[in-house]
Amino acid sequence: MRRKLSPITILYILLLALLTAFIVFPLGCVLQSPRASDFLAVFKSSIWRGATFNTFLECVCSTTLSVIVGYVFAYAVVKADIPFKKIFGLIPILHLMTPPFVGGLSFILLFGRQGFFTHTILGLDVSLYGFWGLLIAQVLCFFPISYLICSQVLQKINPSLEQAARAMGASKAKIAFTITIPLSLNGILSSALFIAVSVLSDFGNPMIVAGRFRVLAVEIYTQLTGWVSAGKSAVLGLILLLPSVGLFLLQNHIMTKETEKFA
Repeated sequence: MRRKLSPITILYILLLALLTAFIVFPLGCVLQSPRASDFLAVFKSSIWRGATFNTFLECVCSTTLSVIVGYVFAYAVVKADIPFKKIFGLIPILHLMTPPFVGGLSFILLFGRQGFFTHTILGLDVSLYGFWGLLIAQVLCFFPISYLICSQVLQKINPSLEQAARAMGASKAKIAFTITIPLSLNGILSSALFIAVSVLSDFGNPMIVAGRFRVLAVEIYTQLTGWVSAGKSAVLGLILLLPSVGLFLLQNHIMTKETEKFA
């Protein structure tokens, strides 16, 4: 008699089929789309080199600031004695529920050239389109990811370690830099990975806020829809794919070492 497949096995087969259909197969099509001339055209053009540099610069800056803001926000909510902690804890979650385009559009409506705060209230004639505007918009958009991950890590830290250090006369700053932050390093690294990949693939904020500051996500869309150049679009997409895979492998390597050290 034939053995019946267990529900778990059927679930794994379905999951494998979905991954093959929606991830492996599309990636295979992307790899087959570009020709050698497309690679040469992309790497020889100063426009694409500039867009690549802008993308990685924005990724580094946005990820760093998002992790810092998210960790400080999580530390204030979890560790500090501030009023209305529950309300502050819900704000990042509500922000995550909004679509990507809403964040960039609201940033322009509030702080753009004709924005409510900059023009109506302060009477300023400033333009936040470009690198700095995109940086601020992405930090506001992605710091909730860092907050959610880091807040869970901070809540799981054994309070007896901090209490013992406090009893031995250590200051709050020393406790934070020698106990709290090292023990929450896993959460910081994990949030940095998620945010870096999200920033690299972010389309909504650069499309609305970046202006003439070229980034790869927008250029991929423009090449495919505006110039109907699937080959160049695929090459630019591969340029975004490689650092994402590299970040994933680096994070696994660092996490393995940190887990062994803390164990």
